[in-house]
Amino acid sequence: MKFIFGKQAFAIVALSSMVMMSCNKDDSNPGPGSTTKKIVKIEEDDNSTTSFTYNTDGSFQKITTAAADGEETTMTFAYSGSKLSTITNSDGSKISYVYQGDKISQADIFDEANHQVSKNVFAYQDGKVTSVTVNANIAEAGDPEYVEYIKTAFTYYGNGDTKDVTTSIFNPLTNQMEVSEKRTYEQYDNKTNPLAQLGEFSRVFLMDMSVRNPLVEKSYNENGQLTETVTYEYTYDEAGYPVQIKSTTTPSTGSASVSTIKYYYN
Repeated sequence: MKFIFGKQAFAIVALSSMVMMSCNKDDSNPGPGSTTKKIVKIEEDDNSTTSFTYNTDGSFQKITTAAADGEETTMTFAYSGSKLSTITNSDGSKISYVYQGDKISQADIFDEANHQVSKNVFAYQDGKVTSVTVNANIAEAGDPEYVEYIKTAFTYYGNGDTKDVTTSIFNPLTNQMEVSEKRTYEQYDNKTNPLAQLGEFSRVFLMDMSVRNPLVEKSYNENGQLTETVTYEYTYDEAGYPVQIKSTTTPSTGSASVSTIKYYYN
């Protein structure tokens, strides 16, 4: 068998600094087009950037990531009515979305040769994402043959903020999905999280962002042992939007590391 899943999250890789903050999006949040500020650029301390371009209705048109070495990747968004239908990467790979009612039920991922390499299946309870399962296509040719490869499960606090994010990975030796990591969000601020304003993008790529910003995040291994603690310090503008995030990652063994991210708005 050959696992083909490298393209299943091309944009997640490009936006890894955003994924590390993934939390739950409050269903009362109106999404793009209805907020007073839109994020237009994220700048990391290695000089890499992510830039956002919007349509006149406030929906995404393009997202461009530029690495520190100058290499760029652009995602172009297409819609069917008001629903996100396809995101096409600049190399020709793409993600197409299937809906059940108004919720995304499946994301089909194709490589640049238009071969479907995986599909992500979304599960919900009470309107919130409870799990996202990545099914890798292991077929060499012919009809697709999918195997559950990664599953991410979510639990929530009573106010809707994400509490735990548990990732399980398929183990070919046991033929079972096995927990590899659990991340727990222990504290949030009471300010605006700009990534929660990204509507369907936050649902698809960031696993539903909270309307608040995380303050303390802890990671545990498959045995439940603490592996690292991440704390976040925010600098806010006059409207309560963060303009800089300082994150300190302290592993259970070793020295702490610090990184910063800057947000720019229109």
